[in-house]
Amino acid sequence: MSHLFRRADRFHTGHRCFLLTVALAVIFLLGMGGRAQGVDIIDLHHNTSSGVPAAPYGIGTAVTVHGVVTVGSGVFTADYTDVWVQDGTAGINIYHYAVPHQFALGDSVTINGTIDQYRGLTEVAMTTYTVHSSGATPPEPLVVTCDDVEHAFLPDYSEPNEARLIRINDVSWTGAWPSFSGPITLHDESGTCVLYIDGTTAIQNMTPPAGSFDVVGIVKQYAGFTPPYTSGYELMPRSSGDFFIHAGPQIVNGPRETELQHNDVTIHIETSTACTAVISYGLTDAYEIGTATDGVSTTVHDILTGGLDPATVYHYSIDLEDGTGLTTTPDRLFSSASAAGGIGTIQAIFNKSVDHNVATYEQALGGQDLEGWIIDRIDATNLTLDVAIYSFDLPAVADALIAAKNRGVQIRFIYDNRDTYQAEVTRLISNGITVIDDAYGANTGNEIMHHKLWVFDAYSPDPADPWVYAGSWNLSVQGTNTDAQNVIMIQDQALARTCTIEMDEMWGSSSATPNASNSHFGTNKIDNTPKIFNVGGKEIEIYFAPSDPWLGALIDQVETADLSINFCILSFTRFDLTNEMEDRWLNSPGMKIRGVFDSGESGNTGSQYFPMNGEGDYPWDPPADVMFDAETGALHHKYMIIDVDHPSSNPVIATGSANWSNAAVGDNDENHIIIHDPITANKYFQEFSARYQAAGGGEDLTTGINDSAPPAMRFRVGPNPASFRLQTEFSLTNSGRVICDLYSVDGRRVERLIDHIMTGGRHTLSLDLRRNQDLASGMYYIRLSTPDGEQMRPITLVR
Repeated sequence: MSHLFRRADRFHTGHRCFLLTVALAVIFLLGMGGRAQGVDIIDLHHNTSSGVPAAPYGIGTAVTVHGVVTVGSGVFTADYTDVWVQDGTAGINIYHYAVPHQFALGDSVTINGTIDQYRGLTEVAMTTYTVHSSGATPPEPLVVTCDDVEHAFLPDYSEPNEARLIRINDVSWTGAWPSFSGPITLHDESGTCVLYIDGTTAIQNMTPPAGSFDVVGIVKQYAGFTPPYTSGYELMPRSSGDFFIHAGPQIVNGPRETELQHNDVTIHIETSTACTAVISYGLTDAYEIGTATDGVSTTVHDILTGGLDPATVYHYSIDLEDGTGLTTTPDRLFSSASAAGGIGTIQAIFNKSVDHNVATYEQALGGQDLEGWIIDRIDATNLTLDVAIYSFDLPAVADALIAAKNRGVQIRFIYDNRDTYQAEVTRLISNGITVIDDAYGANTGNEIMHHKLWVFDAYSPDPADPWVYAGSWNLSVQGTNTDAQNVIMIQDQALARTCTIEMDEMWGSSSATPNASNSHFGTNKIDNTPKIFNVGGKEIEIYFAPSDPWLGALIDQVETADLSINFCILSFTRFDLTNEMEDRWLNSPGMKIRGVFDSGESGNTGSQYFPMNGEGDYPWDPPADVMFDAETGALHHKYMIIDVDHPSSNPVIATGSANWSNAAVGDNDENHIIIHDPITANKYFQEFSARYQAAGGGEDLTTGINDSAPPAMRFRVGPNPASFRLQTEFSLTNSGRVICDLYSVDGRRVERLIDHIMTGGRHTLSLDLRRNQDLASGMYYIRLSTPDGEQMRPITLVR
């Protein structure tokens, strides 16, 4: 959610009356001249049951308040007056659309204005002010808990902590530390709450705390645009000085799951000082499986958690200890890889044309019958099918769902609470399919259930059965036949089971019967899923909005771009994403940034098309190669392709249901998928090239495209058969970490043979198998993982 430009929707006032402008200016220059009778600020935080300011201080009521400034001008924005004042009873936000005065921390002030509200935040819309003195000591922050912030709306409808300077002690955090603005989740013994980092504060540039810390900030409300305004509370620190780090090692990189196998997962951690690291893990946050450690004091740890079941979600926490103290991370999640026997297929399909002239590996599937693809998968489903869809009015798909239900498939169907494009939902219900929407239970349905997510046979005993379908496609006639759409289909057991967790959270249960008391949509959801998966040797990340930091993950990928960023997008209003793209554009020689925007956004002044095209208040100079689409129907895509034409630069495709907008970050139910795979990235690039050309793009996109797949890594193992010693030969183009493992035929890792940092060039190494006396004769596999890729070779052992 964008806090810097939050007023754009309310204060596009155009030309104002000249006399009114002069009159206001005179009033501000003169000030008040004296201290008028004021109201206790706490009295302004009484509301109706919907969170709207209640009489006698309802919206529009004129008030005077006295207090000390706790957040001065320019801390959260320099574009308008956004300061915070506190008296002996409570705090209040002071707003004005201009900046008539630079208020400073510690100013003693009188503010006159009227009661207003923005997304639940009660504020005084300032008309006049008086600064009585400067340099006063700001009030001490009130010590509260995460639960106090999360539930700042009390049963008596008051909000005594809203806009107050508060402190939470002994907290930790999870999420993605933003590169500009964004939320993270705070944890203490009482529960969790949101901490929002505003990019203007530069907090995003500090080293994120690794363990426990205390934090000070303002309690702000940022709820929806319509009542009830009873949620959406967050803590906003003012600077890095509001963080008080406890003693102990600090994590500078990670923790991150690497080497995800079906029976073990490696956790990578880098710390500021040499320390010991112990991981506790289990199926719950009681960590009942036990602990794992690498047994050394160092700044880089790669710790193997073993004894895992395939496609299973595990909890873990890390204890880091050095001479200064102990750091314990909050509970985190990882998923083991799918069981042996899965296919790991990743397939992209597009309903519009594609350009095979830029194909490097496989020709993309363009002009596809999306309806036929989904019906075929429904027909192949044996046990369970979970659907979360925004629009649905395709009779043939409804027929397939009804037929699946009649042959015994358990179907859970979730859709958005609205009237349009839902014609077939009633027919599903009349045929016995259970359906809920985002107004189910205590959910309001005020925001959008925007998923386009299908999960097939997630818990089938055959690991080749589970599939996940996602992408941009709404199942409407227009969405299918007119608008430009993409669908990403992934065969993976672990990914499907994690998507089922998201479905369970909205459904309210893991059974066929929904539970209204446990159903959570939108801002009621929590971050409760792992993010990283090994799908057929390719890394995939998945995030669910609004609980997960998906935009931060996308910005992180933009930061890695070396040579190109290409995208097609329906709605793009997030300036923090644009800022990171502009940084790559200006500071990476040869960087290509191309984008096609939906033409329906040409009248949206908040669209990032305009700055990228060199227009408006924040123009790119030089402008990027961006344009509006010129084809019939909406450009409904939400995808970005990074470094597609350079296989050595980690090509990435990011897609899903989420537009790059405030609502998709802070309100809607969405999914966002990041795939690290040059083949899939190039398929999307073929689609992009067709849309780019149709929009009038003038660059030859075949230039610089590698016309063949990167050469296979040379890797030989011998002798074969072998007894106790092997010799391996391989060549590296890039320097980096080299891992060589021995696997049994059922996919279980038996032994790690090599784990070294190696330089580019040709290498010959001996592999000694005598250390493992339990190895029986039979077939095994040698797996070599290097910066250039992975290779496996079969080997027969004779003992």
